[in-house]
Amino acid sequence: MFDSKLPVRLCAAATLVLALGGPAIQARSSLNVGFSQADVTTWRWSETTSLQREAERRGYRWTTLNAKGDARQQAKDVRDLLARHIDVLFVAPLNADVLKPVLAQARSQRVPVILLDTLVDADILKPGRDYSSLVTPDFEAEGRVLGEWLIREMHGKAHILEVLDDSMRPVTRLYRQGFRNALKAAPGMKIVLTKSGLLLDEVSKFNAVAAVLRQHPEIDAAFGAPEWNGVGLAYAQIAGGQLPGKGITVVTMGGEKHNLRDVIEGLLGAVAEETPNLGPAAFKVLDDLNARRPVASWIKVTGRVYDRRNAEQLLDDAW
Repeated sequence: MFDSKLPVRLCAAATLVLALGGPAIQARSSLNVGFSQADVTTWRWSETTSLQREAERRGYRWTTLNAKGDARQQAKDVRDLLARHIDVLFVAPLNADVLKPVLAQARSQRVPVILLDTLVDADILKPGRDYSSLVTPDFEAEGRVLGEWLIREMHGKAHILEVLDDSMRPVTRLYRQGFRNALKAAPGMKIVLTKSGLLLDEVSKFNAVAAVLRQHPEIDAAFGAPEWNGVGLAYAQIAGGQLPGKGITVVTMGGEKHNLRDVIEGLLGAVAEETPNLGPAAFKVLDDLNARRPVASWIKVTGRVYDRRNAEQLLDDAW
């Protein structure tokens, strides 16, 4: 269970990759670190800041290039970083197929690669060969703690609507798996309906969800994954004529300041933080590689849960 007052904690996957089995850093006190960032968003800006802070704390040289959502540009960025004779490469991957050749180049140059924040196809990029470790938010835990929170809030009885984004299938499966596993502890928590798709700001989609809520007046709780579906559910209630805090209880993941404001205003019941603070975990991997210690192939980082009890207090800390 998440404790909203606990700091970020690490949960290492069981599989270990021996640093000696792949590209190893030449042990030294100062390193040249390169980071290929995927895009320009608030979340990714916070992620970059978290990584850069860890590099500066260790006195390492730090270079960031941003692909701005272009997978082929990211491949060029990686080649550029390798040409700068970096000692280790962090990558927030956009496309595994496009990255595979340049990660092979990193391997040929004996540059260890640490992937960040996004699941990759293991049939294309393999741990121990194409990269040393993958560091991501703990997507399954986000779903689980939201389910646990909802059980407590609804006193073990609720009729639930799920709205899931199928375009993020591997991650969405983990969100849903965690959420549904949590609900098994409370037989009175019933999933009435599951909808697939995206709820952004299109009025027609808001109205469609509002219509579903009118057709199923028994629904009193909702799980939206990822964050934009949770926010979409909250605003769909307004489209259906509900006042904030007077309709269904919506839970989702996220953690930006606007999410916390929605919690404070009663639009959202709870938000599980999908933390961008991956720097400490990522640089722990780098430290282990530098010391030639084994590293986990997948490291999951968890964050806080925000609700009406702490959202206002923690608003300034949100990204």
